[in-house]
Amino acid sequence: MKKRYYTILAVLAVMTGYGFAYAQSQTAAQKPAASAPPATVEKAEQDKPVYASLFRSKIDPNTYANPEKAAKLFKEREAMVEKIHLERTRILEEDPSAKALREEILLLNRRLASIIESKKDMILLNSQLVDIDYAIDHLAPAPQKNDSKK
Repeated sequence: MKKRYYTILAVLAVMTGYGFAYAQSQTAAQKPAASAPPATVEKAEQDKPVYASLFRSKIDPNTYANPEKAAKLFKEREAMVEKIHLERTRILEEDPSAKALREEILLLNRRLASIIESKKDMILLNSQLVDIDYAIDHLAPAPQKNDSKK
């Protein structure tokens, strides 16, 4: 249930602005602040999207030129993602309109799953997946390596 809840939160995050903001940032770079002279605004700052993606594919600090700084930033990022998650959870629990919309989405999700999973092809594919999982569950375990020195 918890994994499904996180998935729904991620979908809601995308639906509520990330996709739109990212598309906007790709079509037109952010404008610098009115008080800042154009020469002082770096191009990297202009191209920065308004909303961050919660998911990153490159998370190994050792792949960066400064691994210590990257590791520190990844820790900060992890803490910030947790704060965002907690705030979204709080809003979903406290805001009546967000709570109602979430319930509607969950109901629509269940209806959609019911329609998809009742199709003949999906029943067959799910049956094949059950067979594969059964075979995996009944594989013999790998022999234990004995690394102790005598």
